[in-house]
Amino acid sequence: MHQNQLEELLSKLSGTELSEPDRKTLMEYLADPANKSAVQEAISHIMAAKKAGPHLLPQQSSDEIIAAILAPETQEQQAVIRIIPSRKTNYRWWWVAASAIIIGAFSIWRIMAPATTTTTPDAPVIADRNPASNGAVLTLADGTTVLLDTLKDGTTNTSGGININIKDGHLVAGHNWSSSTEITRNTVSTPKGRQYMMVLSDGSKAWLNAGSSLEYPVVFTGNERAVKITGEVYFEIAAQPEAPFKVQTKNMEVQVLGTSFNVNAYDDETTINTTLVSGSVKVSAEGILPATLKPGQQARFRPSAPIKTIPSVDLDKILAWKNGYFSFDDLTLQQIMKLIERWYDVDVKYEGAIPTETYAGMVPRSMKLSGIIKSLKDMDVDARQEGRMLIISNKKQ
Repeated sequence: MHQNQLEELLSKLSGTELSEPDRKTLMEYLADPANKSAVQEAISHIMAAKKAGPHLLPQQSSDEIIAAILAPETQEQQAVIRIIPSRKTNYRWWWVAASAIIIGAFSIWRIMAPATTTTTPDAPVIADRNPASNGAVLTLADGTTVLLDTLKDGTTNTSGGININIKDGHLVAGHNWSSSTEITRNTVSTPKGRQYMMVLSDGSKAWLNAGSSLEYPVVFTGNERAVKITGEVYFEIAAQPEAPFKVQTKNMEVQVLGTSFNVNAYDDETTINTTLVSGSVKVSAEGILPATLKPGQQARFRPSAPIKTIPSVDLDKILAWKNGYFSFDDLTLQQIMKLIERWYDVDVKYEGAIPTETYAGMVPRSMKLSGIIKSLKDMDVDARQEGRMLIISNKKQ
């Protein structure tokens, strides 16, 4: 199918113009994982052209899309939601992601109940929590802190005579930071509810997820480039073969030349996961045999244990946070709640037995907390918000 034809058929989904032959053609095309990139590109073009506002799909059409993509011939009809219990489904990840892409692109962020169910409006949510926004705290070597999201593009002078360069809303480290010849190390940190991208002095880029930090020298010198992180950071490293780039965590080190990779090293996680997107990296730890990764592979490190190499991982799933989505594929409720806590800056409290099943789904990180709560309730998980507290209990008890 030509790209223009695909965009035309997808555009007709927001109305009633799609004929039965065209519908069948589109459904067959969407059900083929090989067409994933083409579908994503087509949706991007459509949404770029439709700047007037959101477009809702008719419920009948949206049900047909889900039925074709998820192919639930053996499943009983159930609500179309963004978080799907893995124990009730046997869908491949692409099908789940495709449904989220298609429905999400046309702004169907609502629950569609089965025909046999009578729906009632949810109670109003008080003090809804917004999703995270761009912002970070810069801590200078002398202890001075600066809120980066309050700075405009250009150069800002601090009381200590330090120049802070902001370009296109991002911090840019460089030689003009200070008149001092001493090389100092600063730290950029993102509290819960914030994310940030910065450019290091060598041109390398770093994206910090919520609840993360990056300690770096204002200027790289010598024969290596070394930074330290906590939390989760995605890197795109400028190639300098004569000066390898090193990322250090509390217990592990990643060495690269020029590459793109993601490091997840949150303190509340049991493993440190390094995922390679392009190039080559070597993951090492004291007293442990190192592991060299190829693109698409992941190294999982647990202190005092050998590094485990996963030969193939879903990069779309792992980089979903950087691309504006939550990926809940094969996660337990507690694992999902860790992501929610960091992103919405809330504390989660459990009442009673915690559901143990795993889930699958793709949710836009731009969604307010009330949207997450609505999806959880439809999965028999009672969720309610009380200020900064999100209380979770199981309806099935």
